[in-house]
Amino acid sequence: MVVSGEDVVAALQWGVGCLAPAPPATSELRLAGTLNGRSVWFTVLHPFTFEHIRSTHRIAHADFQNQLTAPFLGGKKASTSKSGSIFYRTQNGEYMVKGISKEEAVCLGRMISDYNNHISSNPISLLSRVVAAYRVRIGDGCSGTGVKRYFAVLLNVFHPNLQPFITQIYDLKGTTENRLVKPEVMAQTKIGKDLNFKETIPLPADITARIHTALEADCTFLESKNILDYSLLIGIASIPSSEPAPADWLQGANGLFYRLAIIDMLQPYTARKQAAHIFKSFTMKLCYHIDTEPPPYYAKRFLRYCKSKIVSAAASRAHSSDRTNAVAESKAEAEKGLVSAQ
Repeated sequence: MVVSGEDVVAALQWGVGCLAPAPPATSELRLAGTLNGRSVWFTVLHPFTFEHIRSTHRIAHADFQNQLTAPFLGGKKASTSKSGSIFYRTQNGEYMVKGISKEEAVCLGRMISDYNNHISSNPISLLSRVVAAYRVRIGDGCSGTGVKRYFAVLLNVFHPNLQPFITQIYDLKGTTENRLVKPEVMAQTKIGKDLNFKETIPLPADITARIHTALEADCTFLESKNILDYSLLIGIASIPSSEPAPADWLQGANGLFYRLAIIDMLQPYTARKQAAHIFKSFTMKLCYHIDTEPPPYYAKRFLRYCKSKIVSAAASRAHSSDRTNAVAESKAEAEKGLVSAQ
């Protein structure tokens, strides 16, 4: 059976369009029907918990349903994703619909209750907001003649109104393995990684302290769920004074605005990842800080790296001054050596 991406999206939107405002307090809600002559099974994963998350973020059922049943934009692989996940964007740009693996869906299911509690009790948490999850099956997926796909719906990290003002985006892990984007690619995509990000983010001291506290809580949470491979997504924008900046964009001492979010947080430390860690420890780790590390080590390294990049304005100025002095001293030493040689 040949099932296209358009067929899967049509089944997803059909299912969302059939949903009633108040879901039952169950782990799954299943609907069955026929679409274009094919049997379709649509499952809402953890409907009650996600309804609570959406209500916390003041997402009305009718608006959410309308956005997810209108034609999607995108349908491309994320340029920063190793998994090759497919992303769609709703018409108003508020939601991202991400294709996820069964492994990621299971991971989400295991942590969803604690995730809900975490973001509810930590409103400044940097964890990206997952607001729905679905499973779509077309044909007889049990016998292997059909297909089964999983989707997560997330709030778009970058406010759609600010897209024209975003100058650069960085995906940071605190590692050096495959973390350099070629300049010509960066010029086209505006997306860089760790080895491209040379600067720091200068914020007011009180905001810096709050962000560090949020990072500590988020890393502790992800470590407790045995998760690794997550990233800090940073958006940098030059927003004119005539354009009101959303509250989740932070203004730096340099006049630029920054949006911070932890993404790709559904990768558990599986046996496959453990095997990759062992292999890389005897090969790539000799030259790089590898990404496949046990969750406790990954969290500690990620937190340390992020704190070194998100600093108070005063610390940023001191860092800049030290770097300038170091360059000047190096240049003076070089000139001194040249004179001596002459």
